[in-house]
Amino acid sequence: MQNGESSGEGNASWHASLALVEMFRDLPAEQLAELERQLVTLPIRRGEVLFRQGDPEDALYIVGSGRFAVDVGDRRIAEIGIGAPIGEIAFFADRKRTATVTALRDSIVFKLSHADFIALADRHPGILKPIAVTLARRLADTLATDGEPHLSHPRTIAVVAAGRTPLEPTFRDELTKALSGFGQIAIVDSTMLRASFPDDPEFLSEAVTSWLNRQEARYHFVLYFTDLDLTAFNRKAIRQADQILLVGLHRECAERAPELNPSERFAFEIHPASAFRLVLLHKTKAPISGTSRWLEHRPVAHHHVVIGDK
Repeated sequence: MQNGESSGEGNASWHASLALVEMFRDLPAEQLAELERQLVTLPIRRGEVLFRQGDPEDALYIVGSGRFAVDVGDRRIAEIGIGAPIGEIAFFADRKRTATVTALRDSIVFKLSHADFIALADRHPGILKPIAVTLARRLADTLATDGEPHLSHPRTIAVVAAGRTPLEPTFRDELTKALSGFGQIAIVDSTMLRASFPDDPEFLSEAVTSWLNRQEARYHFVLYFTDLDLTAFNRKAIRQADQILLVGLHRECAERAPELNPSERFAFEIHPASAFRLVLLHKTKAPISGTSRWLEHRPVAHHHVVIGDK
């Protein structure tokens, strides 16, 4: 970890507080607590669809941890993160879902069923006014943007060895240094995460997911430096990443096209080609040839970088 928080809080549990959600935070404390008791916590894996456009409305969801894409048809209209409600239009208007919502990384949501909310509103009808005010304000803000989507830039990056050679320590240092000029960096690797969560070797618990997603909220960039083998950490890091940086030594292509290693194959299974960048490292400045062999199995944007002797 760099420039900030210690990983010592790793096993702290996440508290589901509706006070973080704009439409609920002005409710009286007793009513807020009553709503919170109705919440169901659901872990959502990267790529999992929470609901689809046209589905019947059954619940309101609140992002406790992670990030979700909101798509209408083939168009992405927004990305939403921690504390944001999901599906509030259909929930409060009693309509079918107006968009498809998909997890962009391993996430956690809190589910409030329609039946539980209606029962509470019958007992406390005053809760409807602050909710209506908030929804009207959000609608006005949406109209003011002229329909432009609210998309985020890549901030969580998994650095994955390409081919058969482990990641170069020099590249790790130089990448961290370069990105630090744009903001604070959180560095996560398998050694650090194992030390923080010794009782969860597969990194599948809600505690791990919440902790990793909180790093995204606290830092400008989160860099996941993966292992050479396809470990549990690599799987988790790749699922958490907005972008995959494949890093290989260019000299590997001298005799034949470097095959995808297991971690690369896993990454291509769950990410589109647009999420990848291939970085080919050179020890010295010299004429470049043979790059097409790398691209044979990795048809993505690529860059050449000289490290070591210049």
